[in-house]
Amino acid sequence: MSPNAFPSETSGRDWIDRATLVAIFTAVAALSLHKIIALDFWWQLTTGGWILENGFPRIDPFSYGFPDRDWIELRWLYYVLCFQVAEAFGLNGLILAKCAVILTAFGVLAVAFRAREGWITSAGLLMVAVLIYPRLRLRPEVMSFVWLATTLLCLDRYRRNGPIAWLVALPVVQILWANTHTLWVLGPVLIWTAVICETLQKLLSTRFVWLAGEGHAIEGIRLRRLTVAAIAVSSCGLATPYFLEGALYPITLWQQIRAGSELSLLIHELRSPLLDARYNFHYIAYLTVMWLSAASFLLRPDRFVLTRLAWWAGFLLLSLLSVRNLSLFGFIAAAVTVAHLRDWTEEPQSTPPDGLRRWIPRAARSTAALLSISLTAAVVTDAFWVEQNYPHRFGFGVEESRFPVRAMAYVKEQGIPTPVLSNLGEGGYILYAEGERSVYVDGRLEVYGQEVLARVLPELADAERFRAIADEYEIDTAVLSVSWAHDAINGLEQRPDWVAVYFDPSYIVYVRLNAQTRPLLERLAIRWDRPERKSSRPPAFVTPPDWLEGFVPRVADIDPLDRLGRLFIMMGALPAARDSFAEASRIRPDLKRLWLHLGLLQEVLGEPESAAASLAHVDSGTLEREKIAEVRSGLRIKRTAGCRAAAARPGDYNDAPDRLFDLGACYEWLGDAARARTVFEALLAVSPAHAKASAGLARLATVSP
Repeated sequence: MSPNAFPSETSGRDWIDRATLVAIFTAVAALSLHKIIALDFWWQLTTGGWILENGFPRIDPFSYGFPDRDWIELRWLYYVLCFQVAEAFGLNGLILAKCAVILTAFGVLAVAFRAREGWITSAGLLMVAVLIYPRLRLRPEVMSFVWLATTLLCLDRYRRNGPIAWLVALPVVQILWANTHTLWVLGPVLIWTAVICETLQKLLSTRFVWLAGEGHAIEGIRLRRLTVAAIAVSSCGLATPYFLEGALYPITLWQQIRAGSELSLLIHELRSPLLDARYNFHYIAYLTVMWLSAASFLLRPDRFVLTRLAWWAGFLLLSLLSVRNLSLFGFIAAAVTVAHLRDWTEEPQSTPPDGLRRWIPRAARSTAALLSISLTAAVVTDAFWVEQNYPHRFGFGVEESRFPVRAMAYVKEQGIPTPVLSNLGEGGYILYAEGERSVYVDGRLEVYGQEVLARVLPELADAERFRAIADEYEIDTAVLSVSWAHDAINGLEQRPDWVAVYFDPSYIVYVRLNAQTRPLLERLAIRWDRPERKSSRPPAFVTPPDWLEGFVPRVADIDPLDRLGRLFIMMGALPAARDSFAEASRIRPDLKRLWLHLGLLQEVLGEPESAAASLAHVDSGTLEREKIAEVRSGLRIKRTAGCRAAAARPGDYNDAPDRLFDLGACYEWLGDAARARTVFEALLAVSPAHAKASAGLARLATVSP
């Protein structure tokens, strides 16, 4: 053993390092094992079956709103494999397969990060784990994690004087990467960056001694071989069913979803983490990994490698541009940090100060072990996901709150007209359930492109425009998310020609009233004065059992009750809303916002004693800390209740101009622009100088009649 290694930290501690690695892999397995939540999963599964029947897609067959658009699908191999695994082993088998892929990626990283000191490997894996966990969904991206890890392994081994076989493996990896995910361009980027930086460092080192970078240099025949490998890997982009179109397509896609594009302003994961910085676990982990990896460059400045700096800076820039790139930065930051730690501990010239010699390994070991064990315990009980406000839930099956599974089953069972109109998030499952020409839009960004989605997504969120789209395409059924489509729901609820026929904690179904649907609506219409949930029986395939249910106690999930309470508030069903929040408060008495909603509802319903008891749980300090949105929700409860009461008795508001204005303001609040205009115009007819009524008409002038 080298005299400059850390004998006090390595001798007799191998078992600690092995146990820590087991703890990290256990945590990664727990983070990977959750119910299906990816909104794109269902259209991707459908695409796999469609490809097996029809061949590689060229023209989109699924949208009625934007039919026959060009469709280049480089991820075809991933979709086909998913479909075949699901057909053979069900959705739970597919979840297990995803976990196996993710563990394989970490296994490859463990080999790439192997060091004489085991704590270095653990530190590198943990850096990746704390940044990658939000992305461990059933998406083609998980395949990129395997190919990226393998590429880093091959390049690391070749740099450390490995045989040419490591370079020969790269084109094989690249062909698989190019046919499973559009991030295949990262392979050529990494290799060409290495070629250019190694060449530059060699040329500049004659003038700048600090660039000499003792050891590990790639030069001469080995650099020429790396250049040939870079050319070969780059040409592998042609090895897809789309040949040149496929090779150039990532450039087109990048233009669509790059930071600052219209689409990036509408989709959260495409935004910069700096625009929506929340000091949760993920953001703090990102900052920590960023600074630790930056500090690692100072450990051995005499071993400076320009390639590492270029990789680190490039992927840091990517992470600053988009939230979805944080996981990619984790791979590179960990690889760079591990390389620097290996140089620091294993090279003969390395003589770290005694304090650092003891402190860094101990801190790394204890942090990796404690964090891994804590993460595992928090994840399997869902406490981690609930606290971080993520939709993940540990176990098997499908997280039904993410998809209109039961809503679409009800549509089929009751013979409700299709196709339906929905937003992008719901479109993926509707496409799966209904097949060709069944959706207006869905999550296939590469089909619709920035121009279409940047226009359509705001339109679907606006009540007036939503109705206009339904009229244009003669759609009689709308399936809307209770969480996301508040304006559209409120707008349809104010229209007598749209009637709600179904609701659950996540979705609501509206049907247009006409001669064909009248008998159906007379039977199915919901009465919001006494709302009753209706049952449906979705296909068994899409609702597999959770094999781990009851395995460990789970944190109670009050989200369904919370969403129902908010829906009932929108519908004016305040007693039902009160009951929902009362039940949620009983389950999670520690959540002050639930008591806030409950207390305000009880006040509105004339229950002052109960309201006082509920609001006693919400101290002034808690009120100050609550998000302003929650306070506004409380005000909305009161205003909605009052406005619905006013709209039910309009004759009571004709006795004075200000009272009449209040009626018009209530109609405007409830989304009934036509009645609001009528009231404001009537008020101005008798009181032409009424400034508030004039301002109200000016606001409504921006709304389509």
